Amino acid sequence: MGNSQLGDDVMGEDPTVNELEEKAAKVIGKEAALLVTSGTQSNLVSLLSQSKPGDEILLEELSHIYGNEVGSAARIGGLMIRTFPSDKGVSSLEHLQTLIRDKEDIHEPPTTLLCAENTHNYHGGAIVGVDALKSMRDFIDKNELKFHLDGARIFNAAVGLNVSVTEFTKHVDSVMFCLSKGLSCPVGSIVAGSKETISKARKFRKMVGGGMRQAGIIAAFGLLALEPKWIR
Repeated sequence: MGNSQLGDDVMGEDPTVNELEEKAAKVIGKEAALLVTSGTQSNLVSLLSQSKPGDEILLEELSHIYGNEVGSAARIGGLMIRTFPSDKGVSSLEHLQTLIRDKEDIHEPPTTLLCAENTHNYHGGAIVGVDALKSMRDFIDKNELKFHLDGARIFNAAVGLNVSVTEFTKHVDSVMFCLSKGLSCPVGSIVAGSKETISKARKFRKMVGGGMRQAGIIAAFGLLALEPKWIR
């Protein structure tokens, strides 16, 4: 931390943050990544980057995004929220299909995004398995949606099933994970996805007050946490 090279991360000029984001993208199996202050902010900028005001998104009824993020998706994103039940984080695709709106209907908000949570906090830390995520990916593609994974504790899931974390993340469009939970850092989270999504997320991060200047002092911990000896 004390020896970190620092710069203005808002302008993309902090070398330690840049190194962390590049490393995080590689570890999680995505094109690009972004350092943000918290898991809540991670989820919010991910939703904002892949939807438009007036869109409807699908959230599991006990998900952190729905119940513990102060309604930010609705208040800041202007998003309609529709919830669905699950069995320890795994939902019925047949039921989900009944929730998909007709994009051509002039009266209805278009369904554009589905979120999953892994591990699932309010289902006792239940792991959503790789096969379940693959089935959800097929559902996503069929219905032309985006797929966001609240992976605050995704490395716990990887350890629990003894698989690489990319076995989960390859099925989603965007993923967030916390540096400050299972990875033992004092602060910070990562959003990862396509270059286009992360470019949008960077601007939304600034909008919601997440732009940081000498953020390398935070990123330094993340670089250590993502060393291969600590993670899968």
